[in-house]
Formats: sequence, structure tokens, C-alpha cells
Amino acid sequence: MGYLFGNPLFSLSPCLSFLLGYGLSSVTIKVESTKNYPNLSMNLSDIGQKIAGFIKIVSIVLITGAIGLELGKICGLLNTNEIPNNLTPIFAIARFALIAHLFEGIVAAIYAGAKNKLPFQYGIYTFFVGTVGLVELFRQENR
Repeated sequence: MGYLFGNPLFSLSPCLSFLLGYGLSSVTIKVESTKNYPNLSMNLSDIGQKIAGFIKIVSIVLITGAIGLELGKICGLLNTNEIPNNLTPIFAIARFALIAHLFEGIVAAIYAGAKNKLPFQYGIYTFFVGTVGLVELFRQENR
């Protein structure tokens, strides 16, 4: 039995070849339950955890890159090197991200002390991972 869009939940009826062979435009689609496919039913919190992990990795890479850009710009200005004008929007976005993450790190450091976490360590962690670190801290607070 063939699968529609590669998904076993949407299987085509056995008469598909007959219908397509005679040029008929109707196709019967049968939707099956997920109990036959336990791997397809994924908990929403599992999906959220996987997305959060991906966001953490991307955020660490991008914030490290933003720090590198700012350091490179400072070194360039100290050595009287000109920075191309077409890079100005990139520096603006990097600076905005650094400032936003700095505020998130400060907020996390303040609230981490109330949650019996090491404020400096959790502030640094939240600076690099961003909002995900704050969400984790406040989720722990609600438990």
C-alpha cells in the first residue's frame, strides 16, 4: 500500500492505479489512526525540547560570532582600518543581539540567586543561550 506524502497516516486506497489508469480525477484517501504507528505520535514537550536544544546551539554560535565581529571592529578601528559600509547592518544586528542577551543574562543572574542557583554562572549561561535560559529558569520556578 502506498503512502501519501511519505506519511503512513495518509495511505492511498488500493484502487488508485485503477482510478489513475482511466483518467478519473477522484482519489480515495484513508486516514488511519496513530495507534498502529507509535513512533509518529510525539509528545509536544518532546518537540519543544528538541527545538530548544537546537536554538541553544545556534544561539551560542551566533553570539560567539557577534562577539568576534565586535572585537574585529574594535581592532580595526584601533589600527585605523576602514570597515566597509555594507557591513553596517550586520554590525547593528550583532550589537542589538549582544545587548538583548546581556539584559537576559542580568535578569537570569538576579532571579537565579532566588532559585538557589549560582547567579554568575546562570547569567553567563543565559547570555549565551538567550531566552531559552530564562524560560528554563522560570519553568523551574513554577514547579
